[in-house]
Amino acid sequence: MRNLACLEEVVAAEMTSVESLPEAIWDLLALSAPSSSARELRARTTRTALVTRAHLNEKVFYESNWLTFRLCKGDKENSLRDLTAAERPLEPSPQQLWDLLRRGYPIELLVDVLGEVEDLSWSSFGVEQAHAGAAQVMRHHPDFHEGSTMSRSTLYMMRSLLSSSEHDVKLAKLEDQMSALDSATPGRISGRHVFLSDCFAVAASLLPLGQRPSVEARKELMRTHSDAYMQLDQATREGYAQRAMCRDHNRLSGMKERHRALQDEADLVQLRAGAELACQNPWRMSSCKFTAADRSQLEALFASVDFSRYKVQALRATSRQAPPIHDIRIRLSLSKHHVPRQLDPLLPSWVSKVCAQRDHFALHASAVRPAGAGGGQASYYEVMYAYQSPIVLSVVKLEVRSPSPIDVSGSLHDAMFCHWDFDSVVGDCFEYSSGANMCGWSEEMMSVLPGLVHLWGVSCRVRCVAAGLVRLP
Repeated sequence: MRNLACLEEVVAAEMTSVESLPEAIWDLLALSAPSSSARELRARTTRTALVTRAHLNEKVFYESNWLTFRLCKGDKENSLRDLTAAERPLEPSPQQLWDLLRRGYPIELLVDVLGEVEDLSWSSFGVEQAHAGAAQVMRHHPDFHEGSTMSRSTLYMMRSLLSSSEHDVKLAKLEDQMSALDSATPGRISGRHVFLSDCFAVAASLLPLGQRPSVEARKELMRTHSDAYMQLDQATREGYAQRAMCRDHNRLSGMKERHRALQDEADLVQLRAGAELACQNPWRMSSCKFTAADRSQLEALFASVDFSRYKVQALRATSRQAPPIHDIRIRLSLSKHHVPRQLDPLLPSWVSKVCAQRDHFALHASAVRPAGAGGGQASYYEVMYAYQSPIVLSVVKLEVRSPSPIDVSGSLHDAMFCHWDFDSVVGDCFEYSSGANMCGWSEEMMSVLPGLVHLWGVSCRVRCVAAGLVRLP
């Protein structure tokens, strides 16, 4: 949201750079596409850039004009005060802000919340996570209504708060290994142990390669090696004792070196975990984890009588029963109030027809006559793109450079039979079928002009050349 204005400027600048490429560049590019002339290549490229701009406008800039994103623009505190002064909005997030402000919640904290919303990325990962959670709940509970599904899927996605991250698991293993080294007690090797090791080595050398002494032979060595060691002379036993001291020293040095290596690896894991936490998006559920204090508090809440299962069941049973209204006058007064509900405007029937035949209408313009008995000058729109699931149609307004020779004071259908030949310029006004403006266009107000020709020039000129009328199918 912070870089939204810069993004709009970048998109507009990229569109201008495509339109202003010199003819020599297009002639050079046409050499690699022998099937198209420089004029055709420039026209197709310009239209593709224009369609891309319309799609970005719908998916990014158009969505940013809705609540709650609109509150992040400009002075956030004044925007929240204006929201409180107006009627309760219909969107869920602005409704929560409106309710909190009406109940006296500190506006400074909500300004901080909008600051966090302003830093949100335009990724769809969060929506995909919510969709996956809702799909899991609906698979097991298909009869739940919308509110219950939303609440339960939110709880389902919170499972990541209680799970351990990859760094925590690795750090726990490293700590276990360091604890095992700390609990080890070096200095326990004696000369007799070294003598027993030599006995096993000699016994293994007498056997064929790859074979080991049998279990009985190993037990016999364990039983008799102590007596054999005591029968050695003093100098030999001192030599074994010296070798044991060297082995103890080497083992202690190895343990210290191993402990140091494990500690360095643990420090590196902590540094990586901190770096990843700093760059993660806090608005993603998978990026949030409960600390040990948070888990202790959650366990205390679960153990509390206020959150027991039986109390929740009693509250559910109570909430299902509406309190009776004994006063007849209050019931009559309540029945007179109408609860408003804003419904999405219905799409005209012609929108689905155009979406179904979008390839046919790709190079056509639509003439829309103003509503009302007086009529007026028609507006012209070029179809950018359309798709059917969901039904979305995108058009861009064409600004006529010369006066239109078509008289629309009477019937627009009859006037379109005359010949027209005029130049237009693609404007910055994009219309979408999801908006309220296009939902008011009826088939009686519209006609289709075939024969759009893209020309190079200032601001992407479009020429309408036709001698007939194409009606909507």
